[in-house]
Amino acid sequence: MSRRSQRCQTRGRRALCWGLAIFFAVQLGVGVALDFLWPNVRFATLTHILTALRRWDHTPDVICLGSSRIGTTFRPQVIQAKLREMTADGQVTTFNAAVDSADLTTAEFVLARLLEDGARPKVIILEVSPEGLSARNRWLSRGIERHWTWKDVATKFGEVWRRGGYHELIRTRIIPVFAFRDSLCRTIFGPLAPAAQSGESEPGDQTPPNTGYAWEQWMAARSADPTRESIPQALRGFGRQLQNYRVGGGPARALEGIVRRCREHDISVVLMATPVCSDQRRFYTPEIDAAFVSYLRPIVEDYDCQFVDYRDRLPDALLIDNHHATCDGGEVVSGQFVEELLAPVWLARTLGPRSGRCDPQMALRGTPSIPPPSSRR
Repeated sequence: MSRRSQRCQTRGRRALCWGLAIFFAVQLGVGVALDFLWPNVRFATLTHILTALRRWDHTPDVICLGSSRIGTTFRPQVIQAKLREMTADGQVTTFNAAVDSADLTTAEFVLARLLEDGARPKVIILEVSPEGLSARNRWLSRGIERHWTWKDVATKFGEVWRRGGYHELIRTRIIPVFAFRDSLCRTIFGPLAPAAQSGESEPGDQTPPNTGYAWEQWMAARSADPTRESIPQALRGFGRQLQNYRVGGGPARALEGIVRRCREHDISVVLMATPVCSDQRRFYTPEIDAAFVSYLRPIVEDYDCQFVDYRDRLPDALLIDNHHATCDGGEVVSGQFVEELLAPVWLARTLGPRSGRCDPQMALRGTPSIPPPSSRR
């Protein structure tokens, strides 16, 4: 090989190394900027929630947190009207802060941002489920995409090792410019940017004032979607989350963090297991239910929470799929929830335990699947 060819190869290698170094430096810089300067780029739905809450002249009294399951079940207009009627409190307000494809770690992150933004609700309704508390919970990847920083990668990498999410971690940490290209374009170029093609949700043009997301539009679109999975297809891999079932990991720590933070801010907590279809309920063996309730019981007792199990509350005809209520189904559950639990909790909080007006523990009478946790004496 001639000396000229050797020099060309050397220059080529040097150019390639510099190109790779610049590429990864840019990616790393953008990733750090997304973590600390532009966090809203990664989590657009949370931005919509915070924007909607800032339009209020006071914090809504009752806020729900969780995934699209509680997003479709918690109907704030129905709950607010029913709660005002049953408590004779014409000022009580409600807000739906659910986020699609969210697990408890995302719910904890959303609550932290709400509190940092000055929100001080009196009651938090939090979605829980056996699969949501499983150490094998499958929703880690959306949390990595939305709110994990390099600090989380360093401290929580074991979660990725146990629960999966390698592809999302590589995509969002190593090539964030590509992963968030649509959101970055919208942030930088505004109306000139193309329509979003990423997985993050948009709220729609008809978002009600007491929610950060147009859940009615979402339900209508999902019901009319001819390509949505059938229930057998949706449940095909569901059993893997419950194999060798064990409560633990990030979801359990997040739940404990939520109730601890709520106690610090004098916020009452209601844990709700939302409706699922009959086929999905067959996966919940007595052993799984026992482990689920055994874990929740001390949390309810130690943190003065309430727990209600509505997994078998709706017939399959009032579900869009295996775990999302229809509009009618959401209204049914919302009305029952106020009557059985929320109204007693609200009265006990506002009038005090000696009011004689209600007994919040009586609300747990409607949990036939598994025995409810006992209240602290």
